[in-house]
Amino acid sequence: MDKTTGILTLNQALDYELHKSYQLKVEVYDNGVNSLSDTCVIYVYVLDQNDHAPSIQMKFNPIFEHNQDGNMAYIKESLDINLPIAFVTVDDQDSGDYGKVCYVFGVILERNMNWNLVVELEMDKVVPVPPGP
Repeated sequence: MDKTTGILTLNQALDYELHKSYQLKVEVYDNGVNSLSDTCVIYVYVLDQNDHAPSIQMKFNPIFEHNQDGNMAYIKESLDINLPIAFVTVDDQDSGDYGKVCYVFGVILERNMNWNLVVELEMDKVVPVPPGP
């Protein structure tokens, strides 16, 4: 707060996920012999925004041979269809609806064929996983 103008400004960015509100106590006093003072409390409520981009990480199942970059695996066509190929993790640090992500899977074929698979699934960042069989 500027002592001359009384203008209150930020000295760092606000982030709803770190602090949802702030309480600022402002005290003013004079320089008299018997100094007099007054106080007020300023309440600042931070409004949430979609300000964190989601991040995605993928690792192939280690039983498969893959390239050094880790973005291409070599899988036999006789693969057991129940065996996981890759493990994908997604994180979005936003809260509420802003922290929900949507997975879109698209099949990219080397040859230009006439079909494409797209699956859309909305996921919250905390999803309970049922126990396995």
